[in-house]
Amino acid sequence: MCGIVGIVAKHRHGFSRNQLEVFEDLLYADAVRGGDSTGAFSVNLKNHVRMVKQAVNPGIFMSTQSYKSFGDNIVRDNKIVIGHNRKATFGAISSKNAHPFSDGKIVLVHNGFIANHKELSGKENVDVDSESIVKVLSEEKDIVKSLDKLCGAYAIVWYNHSTKKLFLARNDARTLAVAHTDEHMFIASEIDMLKWILNRHKETIKSIVDIPDHDVWTISFDPFKIVSEKIPNVKTVFTNDVRFDPAFSPLEG
Repeated sequence: MCGIVGIVAKHRHGFSRNQLEVFEDLLYADAVRGGDSTGAFSVNLKNHVRMVKQAVNPGIFMSTQSYKSFGDNIVRDNKIVIGHNRKATFGAISSKNAHPFSDGKIVLVHNGFIANHKELSGKENVDVDSESIVKVLSEEKDIVKSLDKLCGAYAIVWYNHSTKKLFLARNDARTLAVAHTDEHMFIASEIDMLKWILNRHKETIKSIVDIPDHDVWTISFDPFKIVSEKIPNVKTVFTNDVRFDPAFSPLEG
């Protein structure tokens, strides 16, 4: 089990210090879903993507200089910030294997497992099954066809640098909740946790839902818009999660 959290700004004025605090509380609370590694990515108004990750729990992660610099940039001119808490399944515990993953075009976080990741990655030798999703989404223009290739459990959030769009998707084996306020959209793997943190920060929730299973949401900006599409013939494969011996190698950045 892993966890995903995040905030999306609906307008160009981005995030305040309060939204940064909401994000950090979400990331900290989300550690119950995975404390092996923590990471995040952000996208600013100029479409620049920044990423930071480390093989530590979120308390240590948010005390690093790399994250502090990352956080300072969030409140300046960013429109997206997505965080991830990892519980290792495929791949050793290391900063390299922490989420997010990126190939320069796609930056992605994933909760779940992909049973056919070796088939999807082809000749590329990936350590973590989630990396194979990046490859599929980069090579296949049709997102629904890309997701239909995945065998396993997933909730995924990714940003496409070329299209300048954010995507959310899940199948019936993982949950992903979304809450709306007037100014922002908040994301978390657990709807009750999302309610708790938003209420704690006195954010006025206009609506809150679990994304329907087998859905992919496309979020565009200027203006802010969400388009939902069904993923047909989704293949869900259940296996036992495998816990690997940790190869702890803390790195910043």
